[in-house]
Amino acid sequence: MSLSPAIKSVLSTPTSTSTSSSKQSMSLALITLSSSSSSLQYADTVSPSPITLLNMRFLQTRIDHLRIKLEHHQERHNALELKDAELSLKMLKHDEAGLYHFYLAAERAKTREAMEKNRDKLKGLKKNLDELLLKN
Repeated sequence: MSLSPAIKSVLSTPTSTSTSSSKQSMSLALITLSSSSSSLQYADTVSPSPITLLNMRFLQTRIDHLRIKLEHHQERHNALELKDAELSLKMLKHDEAGLYHFYLAAERAKTREAMEKNRDKLKGLKKNLDELLLKN
């Protein structure tokens, strides 16, 4: 069931403005359910009662309050997402630094192994050179 344009116009007005006489004299189309055809029909237009206007103003105030609350929650959610992204970035930087240290350790191990192989080769060459010198 949709709201009539008159009700929508009252609901869309900000709560800070006071109820004017034009709103009080505004006629609303009341929706009644026809018992014979079970279809919606518009009754004669009538001016809204002060209680109806008060209820509509209350609903508008409640809608505005919920809108402000939603904006607050969205800001908080965005702040939490930003904080989570910053934390993830810090963790990635920490992981990157850790990976770099592992890389350096692996390079040192490779270098150490290569140096030991070269040292063994040099010892073998020195041994061969000493043997050749002894024979001569």
